[in-house]
Amino acid sequence: MDADTTVTPYKLSIFGSCVSRDILNHGQTDLFQLKTYIARQTVISSISAPCSPEVEEESINLTSAFQRRMVLSDTQKTAFTKFSNDNSEYLIIDLIDERLGMINFRNSVVTNSMELVGSGLLTGSEAKAKYRRNIFNVYTTDFKPIEPMFKEFCERIKQIYPQKKIIIHIADAKTKYRSTDGKIKKFPKEQIKKSHTFNRMYSTMYGLLVKYLPDANIIDICHNYYASESHHWGLNIIHYEDEYYQQASRELIKIIKK
Repeated sequence: MDADTTVTPYKLSIFGSCVSRDILNHGQTDLFQLKTYIARQTVISSISAPCSPEVEEESINLTSAFQRRMVLSDTQKTAFTKFSNDNSEYLIIDLIDERLGMINFRNSVVTNSMELVGSGLLTGSEAKAKYRRNIFNVYTTDFKPIEPMFKEFCERIKQIYPQKKIIIHIADAKTKYRSTDGKIKKFPKEQIKKSHTFNRMYSTMYGLLVKYLPDANIIDICHNYYASESHHWGLNIIHYEDEYYQQASRELIKIIKK
């Protein structure tokens, strides 16, 4: 009789974006089972109080079930409950969606995602909560320092996952991309400027994650790769070439197997 070669997949959840989700679509995909995927959500939004009055799914005017789930999770603040109950062993965190910013909405803070904007929930009177950087390189939102909020996020994550089961996926916005004919080209000037702005912010925020999750694992290879014109979601400063996801998948497997 042949030996049983069935692979028992590692159960993972993600707080982040497609840059982490796409890792699971490359390499040994049978090694991973995605339990919960929280996207279109900022750290500060995740720790905020649920919207009041509560947002009901029937009121979200989006045809995509995934998009409705993301808006509902962000407004009802269910990320930590889902992570606690989904039987996942590992958590991947990336901060790419921090670029979206936030909106003060229904006595709470929610992520200013395209999904929220398209949901029909906003009345147009909501105030945007912007990240600001002062001369001392301290980021604030609504003039409150973000560091205590990131600390609270990390403390809540540590209540669910041991730090050795947490993977901080350090990703950034690109200024160059690989075209379909293999050439390296620059993004337009406005997009390059936006990438630099985002990357300054990402650097600070990832530094806060590392500070408050000092024993977490880190995947930090993004600086070696470009964006890609051939990406299945289209050309974007945060859509990388396939080689990136393949290597990140190998890095993830090394972390899990060590």
